[in-house]
Amino acid sequence: MKLTTKLLKKLIKEELQKVNEMQVYDGSGLSHGFNNLELSGKIYDEIEAYEQSGDDANLRALRETALERYRKLKYDISQADGFEEENLNQELVFLDGATDALDLALKLFRKKERHDPESDSDIAAHGLSPEGHPLERRAKQRDKKLSKSFHKKYTKDRGW
Repeated sequence: MKLTTKLLKKLIKEELQKVNEMQVYDGSGLSHGFNNLELSGKIYDEIEAYEQSGDDANLRALRETALERYRKLKYDISQADGFEEENLNQELVFLDGATDALDLALKLFRKKERHDPESDSDIAAHGLSPEGHPLERRAKQRDKKLSKSFHKKYTKDRGW
């Protein structure tokens, strides 16, 4: 096997990714080298434990881990194609659902907005508070998507 610069960079990148993946905080209950499905399962287990104990420190640490994994998955999906992309999208759906459940348990809502569950089904699908407040993370995602859409249309109309 001939060792090229490209191959060497790829090997170094893979090893660094493994080291970063192995950095698990104490008390998480996750093994080194955990995958996204294990993380999702652990989140659901911790939500049940939180409902009984009321201690949210571990939930907040798991949320940070999940959000970091979410960002990595989005990047990996942008680089993948075919079968690998489908698998990553499925992992993203599981992780997204677990993070939504975690946000609902921690009551991380955007208080300045109210939505009707029947008329705003896209927001309500991810969870609303009893008062109709959407999840903060989902509201930010929607705002970002709308902003991109607006600017894309605006520049297209101007001929830029």
